Amino acid sequence: MNVDKRKKIKEHQQLHFQRQMAERLDFYRKRDLATEKPEKYLSLIIDGMDQTKTFIPHFLGRKATLVKTSDLVKTHITAVLNHGSEEPLTFVDRGEYPHDSNTTVAIISQVLWIISKKQTTVGEKIKIVM
Repeated sequence: MNVDKRKKIKEHQQLHFQRQMAERLDFYRKRDLATEKPEKYLSLIIDGMDQTKTFIPHFLGRKATLVKTSDLVKTHITAVLNHGSEEPLTFVDRGEYPHDSNTTVAIISQVLWIISKKQTTVGEKIKIVM
């Protein structure tokens, strides 16, 4: 690879790192606002786990050769953290539904409903990180 091409790649990498840091700083700022003023700001972070790590039963190390993957119960776990309350919410699905944007929207709706039952207001501004 020639020197000019290597330099250009390095510049793109630096730009990527700068954008990534700007996103993180924006997230931290909004997270802090939600912690300080939960009546005005809501910051949620959503993360899902849909891998063999969530199969039941879960075996440490290698699974026995007699156990077929098709015999294990497949689960999908999604966790949501509301930075205003620091109370994590967990949603477990046993593979009954496809996991797509509809699942995420349903979980967000459920979280907003739960928050509305506990607080007088959900917040004027909402930031969701997935």
